[in-house]
Amino acid sequence: MQIPPAVVLHLVRDGYTPQRIAEHLRTDVATVTGIIRLHNELTSRGPDWRPPAGRRRPGIAKLLAWADHHSRASIRRRAARVHRILDELLADHQAEGELLVSMLEVADLERQLAAARTRTAALMPRAGRTR
Repeated sequence: MQIPPAVVLHLVRDGYTPQRIAEHLRTDVATVTGIIRLHNELTSRGPDWRPPAGRRRPGIAKLLAWADHHSRASIRRRAARVHRILDELLADHQAEGELLVSMLEVADLERQLAAARTRTAALMPRAGRTR
């Protein structure tokens, strides 16, 4: 199962340990710590970081606008493929967001269930106890 980095990072922000996140997501701790390490490395570069010179690209919207209206059909077809891929990525992104919300709801319900079980156990009459 692919572990969504957004879910891991959200759980880290909520104070979960990598071990607890790994158990919750049914994965190994190395995967969780790898996601956290990569995130920390990328954020340490700062918001002004840019790729090395010579690798700059025009914005995707500008590039697709150029390709959508190009005179060559092959470029227009490639642009259409990119649009389809972007639509798929957007759908995956939205599904991952829904998964995160669902996982957080499950975690909250599990906490509520544990609290209810604790209260129930405390209220249960015990053998040998007199009133």
